[in-house]
Formats: sequence, C-alpha cells, structure tokens
Amino acid sequence: MSHRRRWFGNVAAVGVAVMLVLFVAGVVHWMRNSTTAYLHHVQAPLMVTQQGVSNFLLSQSTLPPPALSAVGNVSGVASVVPIVTISGVIGNGATKVPVLVIGHPAGQAGPWQIHSGTDAVTGGEVVVDRGLATTLGLHVGSAVTLLGRPLRVTGLSDGTNAAGIFLCFVTSATAQAITGSDVASYGLVHLDAQASVAAVGAAIDGIPGIHALTPGALASSDGRMVNASFLQPTEIFLIVCYVIGLIIASIVLYTSTVEHARDFAVIKALGARTRFVYISALFEAAILTICGFVVGWLLANGLSMGFNHFRPVILAQMPAILVLETFVILGLVNLLATIPPVVHLRRVDPQEVFKA
Repeated sequence: MSHRRRWFGNVAAVGVAVMLVLFVAGVVHWMRNSTTAYLHHVQAPLMVTQQGVSNFLLSQSTLPPPALSAVGNVSGVASVVPIVTISGVIGNGATKVPVLVIGHPAGQAGPWQIHSGTDAVTGGEVVVDRGLATTLGLHVGSAVTLLGRPLRVTGLSDGTNAAGIFLCFVTSATAQAITGSDVASYGLVHLDAQASVAAVGAAIDGIPGIHALTPGALASSDGRMVNASFLQPTEIFLIVCYVIGLIIASIVLYTSTVEHARDFAVIKALGARTRFVYISALFEAAILTICGFVVGWLLANGLSMGFNHFRPVILAQMPAILVLETFVILGLVNLLATIPPVVHLRRVDPQEVFKA
C-alpha cells in the first residue's frame, strides 16, 4: 500500500512540474500570437501606411483622404478600406488598462470572434475585448467612456487581447470624432483578380508619403518589436520554469529508481540478467514519465480554462507541437536522470537482499 501511495505521489510531483512548464510555455505562445492576431484576420493582400511606419500595434500612422484616393486610382486596386487606430488608456477608478481603438467600416476589418452581443456597431457603440470587460466589470449594454467619448457596449469579443493591449472596435466615424480629424491610419487594399501584389505594391510606393506592406510583413515587424520590448523577459522566465520543472521531474525519477534498488536486487537474486534489470528500471521510469506528463497536461489545460472563464486577461495556448516538444524534452531529461541509479543497480549484491 505504501508503494502505491509513493507511486501516485511521484506521478503527482511530475505532473505539477509538467503543468508549470506547459502553462508558462502556453502563455508565451499566446503572447507571440496575440500581438499579431488582428493582422492575420484583416483578409487584405496589402496595407497602406504612412511613409516610414512599418508597425501596427505600437506605431501611429496618418493617411489623409487624398492619399487613399490616390491608392484607389492605382491600376489593379479594387478597393481601399480605411481604418483608424487610436492608442490610449481606459480606466475604472484605480484600474487603468491600455487599449487600441480600431475604427472600421461596417462589416470590414472588425472583430473576428464574438463571445456575446453583436459586432454590428453603429455610432455611439463599441465592441470591447472580453478580458477588458472582465477587468472593468462591463457587459453588453454597459455605458463606458472611451478616450473621452461616452459609448454603449454592444458586444464582447474573444481573441482581441494583444498580450495585454485590449482591442476595442467602433465605427470609422466614431474614431474620427474621437481624434477630431478625417484622416485614416491605415488602408486595407483589395486587388482585382488578375492583379499582382508585388506590382501594385511597387506602384503604391511611388505615391509620395505612403508605403505598401503585406499584413504578414507588418506582423513580422510587430513581432520583432514586441519580442525586443517585453517578450524577452517572459522567455527568460519560461527558461527558468523549464529548468525548475525538469529538475523536479528528474529528481523524482532518480529517487523512484533508487527506492526500488532492493526490488531490482531481488530480481537479480532470482537469476535475471543485468540487461533485464536495466530494461525493467527504464520501463518503470518511462511509465512514470508518461503518467506524470498526462496529469500535468490535464492540470495545465484546467488552469488555462479556469483563466479563460474567470479572468481572461492572460491566456495559455498549447498547440500539439508545443505539447510534443515538451514531452520529448521531459522524456530525454528523465532518461538521463535514470542512468546513474540504473548503473548503480549493476553493483547491487543480490546477497544483500537476504540479510536480516
């Protein structure tokens, strides 16, 4: 009975270590993806920015109406959708959080996943990220003052938390009323069926004061800037968690193998070959690793779902490739951790088993 309790305790210890690693790795993965999520959903082959601006999330571009009109006249351009972005802070008492307000035409370049309410905003309405709503106690129908303008929340969106910068969606007219100007920030360029992205982009670059980039290029630039600004410390924390988690798991595996040295000595005393003893020890370590990893994966998913439901301001994304990489690393480290005690088994004297 004590052996069974000890085995379950070892599985739980490995599970907690795996949970720590997987959850933090999932948070880092989410941070990388969330900062460029909007750009991956705009569904436009090109975006027009102010000359010299190559970022979306952390930069501000200004495009006057004549510039967008000039883009619309470029051969191969089917339409240009202007969007307005405004960076700011919204708060409720002592709670202040950063937001990026996106003004967009009806049915275009708005939120791509609605949790509740509707994304069909009109003047005086706003769609806010669900994490922002949770932080400020908002819900569909709430009144909120956004950058000095009173608005009514008409919907809550998911997937629009850009690593702590919450996206809010209003009409283009509302955004321009907030800025007090009729300028746009970016233009989404849709092309004719036979038009070349490279050729149209080169033609747009010839217009003074503006520049054409693919959403992917903007996303890559944003990713580099975010990584250089605040993602690197998070990745260092992830490395520390990996080290701690792997040390915990390897110590558990090492201790478990040593604890069963007497059992392996019995096997040798019964005439088993040394190779069989080695295989038995490694098989036990493998079973413990697999069971502990499954427990850790379940715990990490439970923790992630808990945050997503009760406090969706930080999320963890754990795709299959991330889980597989973590399992491979954990398996290799645990295999190395079992080598010293397994080698020790070779020196165990079977006669010691029968001593009083």
